[in-house]
Amino acid sequence: MKVQLNVLIGVLLFFSIISCDRRPLEDLPDSYQYAEIQLKVDWSKLEDQPPAEATALIYKYEENTEGKLVGNSIFRTVIISESNDCIIRLPEGVYSFIVYNDKPDEAATYTLHDYQTFENAKISLNRADKPSYDHPDAQTEFASSPELLAIDLKEKYHVTVDMVRVTKDLRKTKNPKPVDVLWFQPLQITRNVTVEIKVDGLQNLLYTDAISIGGYRDVHLAKQQTSTVAKSKLFQLSDKNFYPNDLYNGIITGTFTTFGAGDIKGNNAVVKSMKTDDASKVKLTLFFVLKDKERTLIIHQLDVTDPFNQEGRKKHHIHLKLDQVIKLPDVEIEGGSDSGFNPDVDDWGDGEEVDVPVK
Repeated sequence: MKVQLNVLIGVLLFFSIISCDRRPLEDLPDSYQYAEIQLKVDWSKLEDQPPAEATALIYKYEENTEGKLVGNSIFRTVIISESNDCIIRLPEGVYSFIVYNDKPDEAATYTLHDYQTFENAKISLNRADKPSYDHPDAQTEFASSPELLAIDLKEKYHVTVDMVRVTKDLRKTKNPKPVDVLWFQPLQITRNVTVEIKVDGLQNLLYTDAISIGGYRDVHLAKQQTSTVAKSKLFQLSDKNFYPNDLYNGIITGTFTTFGAGDIKGNNAVVKSMKTDDASKVKLTLFFVLKDKERTLIIHQLDVTDPFNQEGRKKHHIHLKLDQVIKLPDVEIEGGSDSGFNPDVDDWGDGEEVDVPVK
């Protein structure tokens, strides 16, 4: 997942991005005082395919004149490759980490903001395109549907003088090794939601747009919570399936993704402390465009809060099979007869008898 970082030039002045694959991150001289730490990422809690890479943001605390830790600014960014582990070199000090999945080849759907300090880092959904046709919500600002996002944090990790000394001694041996291992187990903070709706009169339907209201816009990482601001998401229910032996009625389905962790259990600080969805309302506005010349627009609004929360407590892939049945009126289809199956055979001419062999 490719994350768009604001003020790219400024970032390059603050830190450099370094890749690693079981090797030290930089070619520091042996006289430099540092400890070698191994970072390991465990993707076993993900319901989806583990990503190829991970990004680790490393922050370093400073001490004031009274010896108290103050500030926590970006120290280094590390790209952890497919091996899911690497060795980093850190001077004596106190550090915090943000680790999240990274897929550089995919289009970005969210942006990392204010990441120069650990306390302010947050992820916000980017803006999405507005509907291509005129309807009552056309002026609403829409948020993108986030790609898979999994995060883990580690705060105030101490690199001691002894760790630096041991690293120096180990580097003199034939088999140097890291003095400590930091494990990260990112958990998903995104949900994939499939909506399934029964429709009577499905043969009259040209297409269906839907707007989901109630998903979170921001995730504050150090605060370990989502924002209270909800944003609308536009998606299509483009999969139409008629019931067996039925030319008129069937089911439509569509999918969108959103931030939110529900009550899914885990040992990840972000997910454990993130707000549950109990206080939020999740609503769907459905826009049915019919096949008639006027492109008649029919709007239905549904509250799916209860099924959304019930399913969301169990898993990150939610399938909402709604009990409501949407009934669409019969219309005269543009360029043809009305939608009822009433063919006119008066102008077909005289019939002709044909022998059909039967085996």
